[in-house]
Amino acid sequence: MIPRVISLIVLVGLVVLFGAMFYQVMAEFLVPLFLAMLITVLASPLFNWLLPRCKNSPRLASLATVFAILAMILIPTVLLSIRAIREADNLFATYGPEQKPNATPATEAARLPISPAAEDLSKMPPKLNTLESQKFHDLIVRGVSWFNEHVGLSLNADEVQATIVTTAKAWLKDIALKTPTNVIAFLFGLSIMLIAVYYFLIDGHSMIESVGKLLPLDGAHQRMLLRDFVDVSRAVAAATLLSALCQGLLAGIGYYFAGVPSVVLLTFITVLVSLIPFIGAAIIWVPACLWLYWFKDDGTLPAVLLAVYCIAVVSMVDNLVKPLVLQGKTNLHPLLALLSVLGGVQTLGAIGLFVGPMAVVFLQAALTMLRDELQQEVLAK
Repeated sequence: MIPRVISLIVLVGLVVLFGAMFYQVMAEFLVPLFLAMLITVLASPLFNWLLPRCKNSPRLASLATVFAILAMILIPTVLLSIRAIREADNLFATYGPEQKPNATPATEAARLPISPAAEDLSKMPPKLNTLESQKFHDLIVRGVSWFNEHVGLSLNADEVQATIVTTAKAWLKDIALKTPTNVIAFLFGLSIMLIAVYYFLIDGHSMIESVGKLLPLDGAHQRMLLRDFVDVSRAVAAATLLSALCQGLLAGIGYYFAGVPSVVLLTFITVLVSLIPFIGAAIIWVPACLWLYWFKDDGTLPAVLLAVYCIAVVSMVDNLVKPLVLQGKTNLHPLLALLSVLGGVQTLGAIGLFVGPMAVVFLQAALTMLRDELQQEVLAK
């Protein structure tokens, strides 16, 4: 008869072996499946609301929920993509390097005073066909003039403009070449995620029970981990959306008082980009400050005030809202909540927004379970 210890060692070895094989097979689907679990937690109230309205059919309610999620993902993505493509096409049509500029006297008068080392910049100005392109060239000339005057170089505005446009065009061309592959990968991952959401909504509880029976972990501990997963998922989603909304609205107030045009549009875009970790709203308010400085009459003071306001208020909201919301719903200390979000994003990218806080909360839960088990072991003795 085989000794029990040897049998246990063999079983552990088999679990490790087949676990590694399972990971290799499922590695490509881990992110879509993880996102599916998060979306299932967030969409469960909608599913529960639809269930009685779908004749208590879980499959029909799950299908309706998946279609609602699909609409919320695809409609903004398609609209923003179309808008971006149009803007890129207009950009190259307006500022393309094949066009040779020629400045007008009004443009010459509007330029900043330049040093003798930069006088040649105004002798060979580019020729553009629209007011926007003329302003673009004027911006380049003024920037290069200021740089030459303070640094002592003699950069040529035409060459700087051509370099900027060529670099941007090459960068966007590289993105365009990779777009078909990225779109296919996105659609594939989206399909896997939505299929998983469909089945998670229908069979989620039975799946959890089946997995729980295989785990050598007490039922109470399993329920604790599941509760923590649900709480952290909802807390991070709420913190992220609330932070983005606050940043967008506060930035919109700054745009309004600084005199930036299209305040409503810029506010909406700021809310969207605020979902991006670290840089977020700065993608919008930094160009807005530059526009005020270069193009608006007497715009220097508004540009400086807007920049100070965005740095001191808008950019700090993310570091205040997320830790406070996470602390209130996950019992994490504000500093630990902030570091878990920042560390998760730095290590895993955008998905680290969720994984970082979850890792900390699960560590706390595991330590609590270990303490309880040790206490029970001591009492049993």
